[in-house]
Amino acid sequence: MDITLKLATILSVNDALKQVIDDEAVTDVALKFKLLTIAKTLENPVAHFELLRNEKIKEFGQEDAQGTIAIDITDSTAMQSFREAMETLMDAEVTLSLTKLKSQEVFNKGLSPEALVGLYEIMEE
Repeated sequence: MDITLKLATILSVNDALKQVIDDEAVTDVALKFKLLTIAKTLENPVAHFELLRNEKIKEFGQEDAQGTIAIDITDSTAMQSFREAMETLMDAEVTLSLTKLKSQEVFNKGLSPEALVGLYEIMEE
């Protein structure tokens, strides 16, 4: 099933997926397999975000003596331009083909409340 999510939501869901997948207290192998499958679907949008964010850091940042490029937090113009670019990027909608999680797949499986909230956007109503 195709679902459309804002990039900010995708990044949040991706963090929640990683948290659950890495949580040794969650032992349901079928659940972890499903979450890994969803995480794989999110890889491209997350990678594209990282690439574009790094490009904007290079665009608005300055290179230091060690070759590291960063945005000077005292440069309000550069910071504002970067912030605006990131807000626009985070607001972008991405259509993904994935099967939403069913409540019985995640409830009473040892997931933390934070993880459940993080996964909400990819759960069936």
